[in-house]
Amino acid sequence: GTKLQLPVYALAARRAHGRTDTPVHAYYWFITRKAKYRDIGYVVDNEVMARFDHIVATVLDGLETGTFPARPSGESYEFYVSCEYCDPDHLGTAARRREWERKRDDPALRAYRELAEPESLLEPTHG
Repeated sequence: GTKLQLPVYALAARRAHGRTDTPVHAYYWFITRKAKYRDIGYVVDNEVMARFDHIVATVLDGLETGTFPARPSGESYEFYVSCEYCDPDHLGTAARRREWERKRDDPALRAYRELAEPESLLEPTHG
């Protein structure tokens, strides 16, 4: 539920150049030697778009109901700050992570957790 860029590009391409059923192949193209000039992507088909729609609906529902908490990575100190809201002072995310750990099992967050941490639903996270 965090990599939505390619489906967004597919929607834009369809809107600009076709119909809603126009086939779209979306790829990231890495243009450095370090990345080996490779491309990574997929066909944006009905299954991908159904997943995209579900993710966007879950995010919007969470925003509308106020159940969209900060969920920093498991690392308390990172060189790259991936979430400014999780680490606004750039001193680490340990406190935000503890808050997430405390809240994560709340039933109100289940839909969000299904996106963010689907593996955590397989077994209890505490106890």
